[in-house]
Amino acid sequence: MKRRYGLLIVLLAAAWSVGISGFAQTKVYEFDYDASGNRIERQLITLKSASLASALGENPEQEVFEGILDEREIRIYPNPTKGLLRIEIPLQGQEQQVFLRVYNMQGALIADQVVTDETSQVDLSNRPPGMYILKISSGQSVSEWKIIKE
Repeated sequence: MKRRYGLLIVLLAAAWSVGISGFAQTKVYEFDYDASGNRIERQLITLKSASLASALGENPEQEVFEGILDEREIRIYPNPTKGLLRIEIPLQGQEQQVFLRVYNMQGALIADQVVTDETSQVDLSNRPPGMYILKISSGQSVSEWKIIKE
């Protein structure tokens, strides 16, 4: 009887750990409309997020998340953040302006800025804890990130 409970606990722990890693990505639908207001396109976007190690509190300040936008290597850290989020984007040799926009989960724009330096900062310290969406855009290219504010 005790052996069954031990196996059950191991199985539940494994299922729980797999469940937490599932939270590392969020799927969001984005819609495009024509001039008459008819929906013409639906895109499924997978948002990147903090890793399982940072979700468990294992040194999140050391986590650096990387991605590519218009052949530029993007670095975002720390995520989760306590308020000040840093974004590194190389600007040399690029003619397109880069924009940073942060949205809350209701879709309201809460921060909008043009990147003028290779290291930009977005201050979320006056915002409540929760999840936010960071959109980095350059020309027609857009990269979306899930940001967690502690």
